[in-house]
Amino acid sequence: MTITGAGPLIELFDDRLEITNPGCPLVETNRMIDLPPRSRNEALAALMRRMGMCEEQGSGLDKVFKEVEMFQLPAPLLKSNDTSM
Repeated sequence: MTITGAGPLIELFDDRLEITNPGCPLVETNRMIDLPPRSRNEALAALMRRMGMCEEQGSGLDKVFKEVEMFQLPAPLLKSNDTSM
């Protein structure tokens, strides 16, 4: 939330979909499935949830892995570096 001039980037290739978010993840990439979700701004996330704009439950990755398994696709690769995930 402190990185200006940057936002999520979605790139569609013939063989994959890449989603890049600016900033470092709050949880290590190898623990994203088994740890509870965390919000960068909990007050804002709670407000947006009450307004019906988001769920604040962190179920996005669960949905991705469920669909990947259902369609027998390769497992998603979660990577992070100093400036993005």
